[in-house]
Amino acid sequence: MRLKISNMRILFTYQDTRDNQEDIALTPYLFGTNTKVKNSRIIGIGICWIYFAFHIGLGFNLPKGFPIYRKSSKRNT
Repeated sequence: MRLKISNMRILFTYQDTRDNQEDIALTPYLFGTNTKVKNSRIIGIGICWIYFAFHIGLGFNLPKGFPIYRKSSKRNT
C-alpha cells in the first residue's frame, strides 16, 4: 500500500491511564504505534510514566476534521 505524503499530518495524543483502570507505571517506557483503519494510517512513538502517556505520530490519509490534538480514553475510542 502506498501512502500519500501530501496528505500527512502530525498528531499528538494524551492519555490519563487511570481512566482505563490501568496500574501505575513506576518505570518510564517507550511504546510504538502502528494503526491502520480503512485507508488511514498512523505511526508514531510515545512515552508512558506514572499515570500519563504522551504520543506523537504521523497520520496519513486522515479524514477532514480529524483532530490534531486528542485526549484518548475508552469512552472516545
